[in-house]
Amino acid sequence: MIFNYDKLVVGSTLSALLYSYINHVPVVFVEKAAPLAHDLFEERVDLSYFKLKCDEVKILSPTCETIKYSGKQCLFDHLAYCLSLAGLIPFSTNLTGIRLDSDNTIRVSTRTCSYTVGFNELLIFNRHDISGLPVTERKKKKPLILDFMRVEYIKKTNPYQLWETDEDFLKRIWFMEYGKAVGESYLTEKQSQSFDYSNFYIKKKLRYVADELSIKSHFAKKRATFIPEERKIINRDEETFDLPENISFPLLKEETLCQLSPLQESFLSRIAKNNLDSLGMMP
Repeated sequence: MIFNYDKLVVGSTLSALLYSYINHVPVVFVEKAAPLAHDLFEERVDLSYFKLKCDEVKILSPTCETIKYSGKQCLFDHLAYCLSLAGLIPFSTNLTGIRLDSDNTIRVSTRTCSYTVGFNELLIFNRHDISGLPVTERKKKKPLILDFMRVEYIKKTNPYQLWETDEDFLKRIWFMEYGKAVGESYLTEKQSQSFDYSNFYIKKKLRYVADELSIKSHFAKKRATFIPEERKIINRDEETFDLPENISFPLLKEETLCQLSPLQESFLSRIAKNNLDSLGMMP
């Protein structure tokens, strides 16, 4: 079966979903790239069109205090819901692979079958969601390693949301959600598989962090405990491609896209908003 579209978006970043929503362009992706709790707007953004709030968030670390703004997670969920209901996510979240076949076709795969999808223009927001791109130059960079941890025996009075170091291993540790922590590291592939950067040393370094930040336990005889649950590796290599004019990588800031009004509001998009209103999910 062959599907044909005038424009097609690849990727599920917030920018990709915003562009798809504003311009009514179908979007395909392999992995859902939802914002994390510490992914915040750098400046205040008017989200009133989406009936969402952009509140001020203070990020306190032992060395400084910065101001950022919330709304990315709620906006992502809202856009994904509306696009799905409007039929603009044609393959839902079932894709296992996307490959460039020619200058105007891609091949998308699920666990059971594959389809050819034709396009006049392809906009790639997440390079890692598509393979088969003709790479002419690649500059290697250390990937971003995200370690997601559960935190036990921690008091709700922890004053800090961020702890930073000068080391590549656990360079930043975010405490944005109670009972959870996210560590950011920049490690080579060999380092990420080494015992010196394993869960054992993550827990050891985080105990040191807890002592430094005076993160107290609920219980006098227990220390705050960090339990690594998941590690995610994000490729940061810089690549140059030899692509035809109808395939591009849009460099559009989320803050800029949020200020653009949709070209037109489809019937299904209005239904999506009404459903969110009836469910009390849109303040």
